[in-house]
Amino acid sequence: MVFTFSHIGIVESAQGNSFTSIEGNTNSAGSREGVEVARKNRLLHIARAFIRLPVT
Repeated sequence: MVFTFSHIGIVESAQGNSFTSIEGNTNSAGSREGVEVARKNRLLHIARAFIRLPVT
């Protein structure tokens, strides 16, 4: 998925207006300028696009 603030993540799950993603180069504050890979709970309105890769 692509965020509205030039960051990407892998969606792990979604429910209602939020989702859980795995993101690299982040931190505990949710910044895109971090130093770790983390699981984040995010609100749907900050998603710019979802990309689904084909299963082969």
